[in-house]
Amino acid sequence: MKRNLLFLLVLGAFLASVAVTSNLMSQGGNVAAPPATGTPQATSPAPRPPIPVAVVDYKYLMQIHPKLFADTNTVIQAQKDFKVKYESQVKDLQGLNRELEGITAGSADYTRKREELRRRTTDLEISAADYSEKNQTFLIQANYSAYQDIKKLVDITVKENNIIVVMDFLDIPRQMPVEQTLESMMFELTQSQSIVSCNPNYDITPIIEQKLNLQFAGKYPAVNFSEFKQQMFGGRSPAGPVSFPTSVANGNNQLRPQ
Repeated sequence: MKRNLLFLLVLGAFLASVAVTSNLMSQGGNVAAPPATGTPQATSPAPRPPIPVAVVDYKYLMQIHPKLFADTNTVIQAQKDFKVKYESQVKDLQGLNRELEGITAGSADYTRKREELRRRTTDLEISAADYSEKNQTFLIQANYSAYQDIKKLVDITVKENNIIVVMDFLDIPRQMPVEQTLESMMFELTQSQSIVSCNPNYDITPIIEQKLNLQFAGKYPAVNFSEFKQQMFGGRSPAGPVSFPTSVANGNNQLRPQ
């Protein structure tokens, strides 16, 4: 009796395995072959566990981008030189306006000088506006190119380190000088961001900075951020593009032919 039951159990298990195999074969499936008993096969290395989230300080990287930093300083210096010439021409026009005030209105000399004043004033306004627009366009393009450089390096770092998500994080201590000033306090108060803190081990900013400096090595020097912070918070006004009045007939440069 027991032998019959045992035989039936073994037969049932065998028929069940045959049925499963037949079903897989009818659906186009493949049955895994048993491992070979010869030379053991090399196993592939286990994949690296992904890093869920990393952070990067885009503001800092834009500030220390070697080419953008050099281009911006070049524009600032050129604008300062242009402003000197601009102010010199404004003084000339003011002198011409004073000459006009001493001439009898309606005379030929008055008419000639008044037309000259209007023409030179218009030319100076157009020159300043064109120069400012040209520089603004250049700076926008330079900033966008720098942003693309950083983004490409972030993408490379993501692939190299198996990172899933990178979030922008402004590292306030990195931006601030050692000794706080009212300017630095105001800066910190006005910098709103969604991430209030992060583990520095997940900050890939130093990696991107190193790659940026290598990318532009020999072409543009690396930026000394300590000196940059000194310019920003050391009691001097931060460097920035020079602005010109939209019209030399405004404020102290008011020129009105009589």
